[in-house]
This record gives sequence, C-alpha cells and structure tokens, in this order.
Amino acid sequence: MDVGQPLLMSADEVMEFIRLSPGQVIANHMDALNHCGTTRKIMNESISKSGLSDKVLIPADGETLEF
Repeated sequence: MDVGQPLLMSADEVMEFIRLSPGQVIANHMDALNHCGTTRKIMNESISKSGLSDKVLIPADGETLEF
C-alpha cells in the first residue's frame, strides 16, 4: 500500500473492476464507513448507466446472500 493513498476504490475504479471481472461482483461496505464516499445510490446509478446490472449484487445492510 502506498502511504497516504486512499484505501477504498472510487466509483470509477469499481466500475472498471466490474467491467474487467469475468463473473459477478458483490459490492459492499458502502454507506458503512465514515470515510467511504461511494454510496449504494451512486453505485446503482453508475452500474445502471454502464449496463452492468446483471454483473453486480449490492446487498442491503444485514442482507445475507446465498450461492
């Protein structure tokens, strides 16, 4: 890790990760950390605009996903 660099990915970095991922992506830790600028609303909007909704799961707080 680079000292002084952000620990969390920006929305743009997450979108690039989703585009490059061969399978589904689970996006979490949004709206949960006081230093996290990416919210579920921002992610949902970005994902929809990019046509990637079928590749991403965004669980609600407390939601359990089963595979």
